[in-house]
Amino acid sequence: MTLVSVIIPVFNCERYVAAAIESVLKQTTQPEEVVVVDDGSTDDTPRILAALSPRVTFVRQPNCGAATAINRGLEAASGRIFCFLDADDLWLPDKVARQLDWLTSYPNTEAVFGHVQQFFSEDLGPGVIDRWVCPQAPQPGISKITMMIRREAFERIGPFDPALRAIEFLEWYTRAVDQGLRMDMLPEVVALRRVHEGNTGIVMRDAQRSENLEALKRALDRRRAASRSL
Repeated sequence: MTLVSVIIPVFNCERYVAAAIESVLKQTTQPEEVVVVDDGSTDDTPRILAALSPRVTFVRQPNCGAATAINRGLEAASGRIFCFLDADDLWLPDKVARQLDWLTSYPNTEAVFGHVQQFFSEDLGPGVIDRWVCPQAPQPGISKITMMIRREAFERIGPFDPALRAIEFLEWYTRAVDQGLRMDMLPEVVALRRVHEGNTGIVMRDAQRSENLEALKRALDRRRAASRSL
């Protein structure tokens, strides 16, 4: 069985997807499997993907949202360890090496995260940059792009919820916490999050607010049910 599988969902990301995939293929420790799921892109993304490395497995589906695309990629993946990258973000070259070494050294750890550095995309104009906030210092990355997780742990938590198109990782993470996922945080930066006009928090702001409330309600309901069963 493959050791490390990387899942990359993509939708209409022609500007950035090649750089994202390249940041995976240039890892100092190479993942054995890279699965890119095109979620029904209507821009030039399919052509760009077709021209990329034969080391990458491509899956195409009708547009159903990031959660469905990630789950589809997981179904196609054969790895014992999963990593994820959004098509507009980047990994630092030693992400896989650092996190794989951590999981090897600490067998009781089920998932390991790292810090993330945000940056303004090079195609943004000064007028846009002046209106947005981009933290200058690295931050602890509670995010799927910084996570490496053992397959059995991920399967215990369950897949991403396809009904949530804006906060699929947040809802998954609350389930992981409630189920006692054993996780660590590396102090090093392992991923770069691109700030640009197509970020989910910008284009799906209203949906994100609504789904945040839904995720909070689900978490509270789970915890109330757990307390009643004690």
